Amino acid sequence: MFYCRIEDIKNIRYVCADDIKDDQLPKSKFDVSYEDKKIKGKSSSFEVRTILSKNITSCKFKEEYQLLITGEIKKAGKRKKIKRILTYSAGTTFKKAIEDARRKYDEATNEVKENLSNPISKEIEEITILSTFNEVFLHYLDAKRVRYDANNDVYKSAYVDGKLIPFGREVMFARTWLDPILHKTLDKITRSELDRIRAGMVKEDGTPLKKRTKVMVLEVVNPVYGHFTKETKIALESPATKTKKDKVDNARHIKKTDAQIKEIFNALVNNKITWLANMYMFMLHGRRVGEVMSLRWENINIDFEEYVIPVESNKARVSMTYKITPRLLKALEQQGMKKSGYVFPAVTNDEKPNHSAEMQRQWKKHDYDFTQHDLRHLIGGYLVNTRGVSIDVVGGVLGHKQSESQSITFRYSTITPETVADAVTGMLDEILV
Repeated sequence: MFYCRIEDIKNIRYVCADDIKDDQLPKSKFDVSYEDKKIKGKSSSFEVRTILSKNITSCKFKEEYQLLITGEIKKAGKRKKIKRILTYSAGTTFKKAIEDARRKYDEATNEVKENLSNPISKEIEEITILSTFNEVFLHYLDAKRVRYDANNDVYKSAYVDGKLIPFGREVMFARTWLDPILHKTLDKITRSELDRIRAGMVKEDGTPLKKRTKVMVLEVVNPVYGHFTKETKIALESPATKTKKDKVDNARHIKKTDAQIKEIFNALVNNKITWLANMYMFMLHGRRVGEVMSLRWENINIDFEEYVIPVESNKARVSMTYKITPRLLKALEQQGMKKSGYVFPAVTNDEKPNHSAEMQRQWKKHDYDFTQHDLRHLIGGYLVNTRGVSIDVVGGVLGHKQSESQSITFRYSTITPETVADAVTGMLDEILV
C-alpha cells in the first residue's frame, strides 16, 4: 500500500492513497493554494475524493512542500515500516511529485526487502573472531551439508527466496527470530539477549509460542559456537547451553480408553470426504501426515503390493518399504489409479500435494483434544497395551529408525514389511466396524 501526505511550511496537508478502493479513501480534509485558482492564503477545505475528481495532479503549489511516504513491508515473518520525507519546490507539479515519490517508494521498498533478506548463498571461506553470527552460521550450515554428503546422509531442503537450499528451515528460523544477533560477533552475544528473543516469540494475536519452539533458539545457536571453536581453535563459551529449565518433555501423555480409540478411528475412516478418509487410512497404518501428503504413484507397486516412503519424505532420513494391505488397496482404488503424480493432490491443483493447512482445517472440525500427529501415539499405545505387540514391531509400524543400541540385534532379526502389515491389520480388524 502506498500513502503520501503533503506538508509545507504553512501546514498545508494533502492525503492521498494509491491502490485502494474509492470508498476506502481517507476522510481527512486539507487546505491548499494553487496557481490556476489564484487563491492566496488559505483556501476552502474539501473532501479528498472531491479533490481527486478535480484533477489536482496538474496544479502547482505556491510554496515549497513535502511528501511523507509511508508503508509497511512484510517478509519472512517480519515487518518493517517505511517512512521517507521528500521535499519539492513550489514549481514542481503535484503529478511530478507523486511520480517521483512513487519511484522513491519503490526504491525504499527494495532496500528494505534486501535488508530483511540476509544472504543465504554467500560463500564464507574463512571465519575469524570478527565474523558475525550470520557469517559463522552460514559457514556452519555449509560444513554440515558437506558432512552429510560425505556420509551419504540425506538432509532436508526448503525454499528460501524461491531457491531450494539445504537446511532452508533453519535459515528461515534464523531470519524470523534471530535478527537481533545476526550481525553481532559471537563474543558479544549474551544469554540474556537470547532469553529476550525467546520471550518475544509470540503469534500475531499475542499468544506465546510453545516452549519447544522457543527452545529452538538455543538449538540453532549452540552448535554455531561449537563449529566456531573447531574452525578457529578459539574457545568461546556458548550462551545457548541448555539448563534443566530449558529441557522440554517431548513425551505425549494421551489417555484414551480402547472404546474411545475405536470411536475415533471409525469416525476418521468414515469421513464423508473420500480423499480425507483415504488419507486417514494411511495414517492409521502408522504413516506421518507429511509422508501421506507427499506420497506419489511412482512410489507404489501394486504388483508387489508394496509402497515406498522415499528418503526425502522420511523423517528417519532412510527409505522405507511397507505392504499395501487390502484396506490401503481400497483407498488407492478410490483415489483413481495413476502412473504418476501425487496420490493425494491439492484440492485446487493436481500438480501439487495436499497442503498441511487444509489438513489442519479439516482436523479442527473433529474438535479432538489431540493433534493429527498424536494418532501415532494412540496406535503405538494400542498395539503395545491392548494387542501385546513388541516395541520392535511397533517401531516398524511407526517408521522409526533403529537406535545404535538396537543395531546389533537388528542385524540378526529384521522386522519385515509383512510383520508390520500383520500387526496393523490385526489392530484395525479389531477396531474398525
